[in-house]
Amino acid sequence: SCKNITLLENSIIGNGDHGIRLFLSHDIKISHNIITENTNCGIKLRSVYLSDFTDNRIMDNEYGLQFENSNNNSFTNNFIGSNKDSGVFISTLSRDNIFSYNSIVTNRNWGIHAANNKNSNIHAPNNWWGNGSGPYHPVNNSDGTGDNVTDYVEFFPWLSGEPSDNHIPIAIIDSIVPNIVFE
Repeated sequence: SCKNITLLENSIIGNGDHGIRLFLSHDIKISHNIITENTNCGIKLRSVYLSDFTDNRIMDNEYGLQFENSNNNSFTNNFIGSNKDSGVFISTLSRDNIFSYNSIVTNRNWGIHAANNKNSNIHAPNNWWGNGSGPYHPVNNSDGTGDNVTDYVEFFPWLSGEPSDNHIPIAIIDSIVPNIVFE
């Protein structure tokens, strides 16, 4: 449980459960992080409100984000992709969360799964869903070939192309020659 903290420019990789787990927290800022390859959730929120998640790469987790009773949070300019089940999974009622200008792509089952969010829609306009035709929803956008969304997700309008500023560059050093390295 915490308030008024910032988590900035970290690599949170390969944890045996969640990358970040917040409970009974508010006014949190999580920005410019790489959150990947965590066994369960990249970020799990339970009773979290009034927090901002910006410019993060949340990928290759079981669930990118998972919500429980979390309200009034903002998700902007994140890459939420290649998660094994869902990019975003709302397991219990969460209200007034806004997703905008994110890339929500190539998640195995759902871009946003909000089936347990009756009477409170998830606001997700202006996101890139992996295809210019938008996300797939069997009733509201059956021609969409981007990531799937469930009921209770407001996804109109969507972006016709990928937002340009939401990728944190990843540098990989394969080898160093000579092998003696100095800072």
